[in-house]
Amino acid sequence: MRHTWGSGYVAGTNTLSAHLIRSVIALFVLGGSAQANEFFVLGGDSDPNIIRVDATTGQFIGNGGSVGESFYDMTWGPDGYIYGAGMGIGNGIINRFRSDGSFVSAFVPPGLADYGNTGTNPSRIAFGADGNLYASSTRFQLFGGFSKQGLLEFNGQTGAYMGAVLTDSITDVARGPDQQLYVAEPGTIRRYNFTTNAWSTFENNGLAADAMAFGPDNDLYVLSNHSVLQYDSQGNLLGTFATISSTFTSLHDLTFGGEGDLYVTDENTMSILRFDGDTGAPLGTFSSLASVIQFPTESMFGILLVPEPSAGMIAIAAIMGLGIRRHRLNFSS
Repeated sequence: MRHTWGSGYVAGTNTLSAHLIRSVIALFVLGGSAQANEFFVLGGDSDPNIIRVDATTGQFIGNGGSVGESFYDMTWGPDGYIYGAGMGIGNGIINRFRSDGSFVSAFVPPGLADYGNTGTNPSRIAFGADGNLYASSTRFQLFGGFSKQGLLEFNGQTGAYMGAVLTDSITDVARGPDQQLYVAEPGTIRRYNFTTNAWSTFENNGLAADAMAFGPDNDLYVLSNHSVLQYDSQGNLLGTFATISSTFTSLHDLTFGGEGDLYVTDENTMSILRFDGDTGAPLGTFSSLASVIQFPTESMFGILLVPEPSAGMIAIAAIMGLGIRRHRLNFSS
């Protein structure tokens, strides 16, 4: 099945079939083996680790394992593994990890993805409803001043590079509860519908979108400088959900905990900040990892909630209820 993403894209093959149902069942089985109520945080430079934090107390539990790269973002895969995207100087990598944080394998080895013969730096990642992995990427050539940015597609089963879907500056990518792929660019967010094979503009208000997370209410929450903006499912801006103190100067990622509160990471203080999930009121520093991650020689990036086993069962019910069938994907911007 050919994909037509637009000018310059060499398409590959995508199907959505029974293997996705089996993969979601694997998510329940493998995810259920993890400790419930943990946050995984990416931290470190010389020997970066997946750092395990108790999602109830905020206490440091331990290191889940060395990731061997300056990792930037994590996501759950349909096979139940955690995928981490790492940035190097033109030598990015995507690895797989078990639900306890231990290393499984390289999914996209360094230098495998050839983005116009320049290599890639995958930074933000998400799986699409077609089962493939999508990554925002920036490639820098330090001395030549060359840079190349875009949204890249990888085969969700083999990790094979399938091409650049977009060649714009991408700040984040996320899969929504409506199964559409949300892509944040400077000043706008658009989404791709895998059923109708069409792009649409979700919002275009010119505000920064540094990171995105969907809340338990299915609204989209966007980290925009020192604010968290809330959008409904139609892209209407509902207002500023939370305001973050300017004391925190290097905000990176956000997610929701199992109890519904909002959590934001700050690299400068190596902290996880907590906000009331109903009102957005600041609840203070949930976890301080300054003794674990040493700034400025080390960094702190993405955050991921390790779900309770019940989350896997809910996912199975949701997927089975969708009645997804095989369909031709025809991506065009």
